[in-house]
Amino acid sequence: LLPMDMTIISASGKTLVTQKITESHTRISLTELPPAVYSAIIGNQEVRFNRKFVKTR
Repeated sequence: LLPMDMTIISASGKTLVTQKITESHTRISLTELPPAVYSAIIGNQEVRFNRKFVKTR
């Protein structure tokens, strides 16, 4: 299971707000438009995505 809080970092280094909405999806409150590729640091694992909703399972 993923922690409730994830560290989401955009390409320019901004930290974004995330909200876990289901077991497998996390809502990302983007602070930059248009969205580019973001990195989710979960433990020592990096997940890259470019959608507002990222599947985390």
